[in-house]
Amino acid sequence: MKNKKVLKVNGREFEVYEGWLKYVGLMFKSPKPVAFVLKRKADIHTFFVFHEIDVFWVKGNEVVKKVRAKPFRVYPGVEADYILECPPGFLESEVGDRLSLTLTAKP
Repeated sequence: MKNKKVLKVNGREFEVYEGWLKYVGLMFKSPKPVAFVLKRKADIHTFFVFHEIDVFWVKGNEVVKKVRAKPFRVYPGVEADYILECPPGFLESEVGDRLSLTLTAKP
């Protein structure tokens, strides 16, 4: 059985989505904190995400873009190491904030 990866951001846990889960994201799901490890520019869409979510693009440990994403929209990305998606208000950060990031495996 494969270990799940967790990205701790300022003490809050985000499940890391890899492989095909990167393409599904929060479609058809309840809002929960998820992270995508990218190391590139990536746009996002909220097709079939039926609720607002906060989306953060993080380069190094700095928030470089934040949007409150509405359902069924496309949002242009910026160069980032991580994209964080979470329920609105779950992570209290703004553009320019520095985050504490720790990537770990969970059994």
